[in-house]
Amino acid sequence: MQTPDAVLAAYVAAWNAHDMKAFANLFSEDGEFVNAYGEWWRGREALQAKNTEAHESYYARTRLRMENPAVRSLGNHLALVQARWVLHGDTRARRDERLGFVTLVLTKEESLWRIRLAQNTERNPQASAPADTPSGETAAAR
Repeated sequence: MQTPDAVLAAYVAAWNAHDMKAFANLFSEDGEFVNAYGEWWRGREALQAKNTEAHESYYARTRLRMENPAVRSLGNHLALVQARWVLHGDTRARRDERLGFVTLVLTKEESLWRIRLAQNTERNPQASAPADTPSGETAAAR
């Protein structure tokens, strides 16, 4: 991807297409992902395998949407992307709609932005309403 914004858009598109190879390819080879349940996956191969399992069962009909993304440059080859997410269709969920936040640390590798670290956190429905955007600038990091 050419920009961090494009990585986030591709993340959503791959999820909604249930294309976990495309999803995993958004990550660097040694990328890491901590999901909303606290599982920690290391490496693109593990990310693809674990997400494929989930998308063949309880995530098979899910639809993901990101809201209020914030992109912040952390230097020439580092960017931070944060957004609120809304997930519909998880067959394990007590409610049709799950809410949460994602934080992505991106690195620029040979002119392409890739996810190096991802942290997904489910929002406690009893917590106070979140702010419209995470703290920080919203201009895209390039």
